[in-house]
Amino acid sequence: MAQSVLPLGTVIQGSGKVLALFNGMSRRSKRGRRFWQRAAIFVHREVIGHFRDETGPDGPWKPWAASTKAARKRGRGGNKILQDEGTLMGSIVFTASERSALIKTVLDYAATHQEGDREKNIPARPFMFLPRDKVRRIRKAYSRFIRTGRARI
Repeated sequence: MAQSVLPLGTVIQGSGKVLALFNGMSRRSKRGRRFWQRAAIFVHREVIGHFRDETGPDGPWKPWAASTKAARKRGRGGNKILQDEGTLMGSIVFTASERSALIKTVLDYAATHQEGDREKNIPARPFMFLPRDKVRRIRKAYSRFIRTGRARI
């Protein structure tokens, strides 16, 4: 059976435009710091919003136990869950590079609140998550950035 081969030197109509498009996409993918910085800011705002709204991916956080409520002192965050002094929320930071963004906290106890701890009777109150619609929004924005260079999210 004969195979059809297209030699690399073959000129395809409009190939200059196609080549320019691919070259531009490649350049933008290597210079993505601007996009990833904006994506990190977007995600950071979302995470901070979870503290403000006291919500996780499945709805409102479990309220304080009666004993916690009675013992609670009024801190910077008022009487909001996970915000007594604002340390956890204030520890959420981000960095961006040419190819990615990272949103994190370095506090040891953050994972306990994110995932819960049955032994200590601490319920999970997830705050580090991004709803599917926000993930789709970032994906669409990245696709647009690669095609056009616009870093808007």
